[in-house]
Amino acid sequence: MYYNNNRKSCGNRPMNKRIPLAVQEVQEQYTVALQKLYEKNDLESIFFLRIAAETGLRMRDIYDLKPSEIVVRKIHKKSLKTGKYEDYPLISEETGRIAEQLVERQGRFFSRDYQYYMTKIKRQFSDPNMKLLYIVSYKRTVGKKIM
Repeated sequence: MYYNNNRKSCGNRPMNKRIPLAVQEVQEQYTVALQKLYEKNDLESIFFLRIAAETGLRMRDIYDLKPSEIVVRKIHKKSLKTGKYEDYPLISEETGRIAEQLVERQGRFFSRDYQYYMTKIKRQFSDPNMKLLYIVSYKRTVGKKIM
C-alpha cells in the first residue's frame, strides 16, 4: 500500500472543499426537486422540503414538528439546539393545506425515519453538489423566499 507522507493534511485535498452554489442554482434545484416529489405524490417529503425552504427551520426540528405546533400558519416550537422559541416566518397556504392533509390521513406529519426524508429529497436534486442544508442556509442568510 502506498502512503503519501508529504501531504499537509487531508483537508487540503480538492475533493474535501465545498463547491458553493449561487442563489439562482439553489432556487432551480429546489424547483426541480419539488416537481419530482409532486409527480410521485410524496406529501411527507414535499412538506419537509417546503418547510425547510419557507422557514429556515433546522432539519431535525422539522422532523420533530408536531401538528399542535403549527397554529394558523405560524410555527410555535422550541429549537432542539437552543431550547428557545425562535421567530419563524409564516408558512404558505399551500404548505398549510399539505399539513392538514397529512394530519387527516395519519394524525402526524412524518411516518418514516429522519434519514429517509434526507435521502429521498437529496435524490431529487439534479446537481450532485446540492445539499438540503443549502436551502435552509440561504433562507436564513439571504432572507428571501426560495420559491
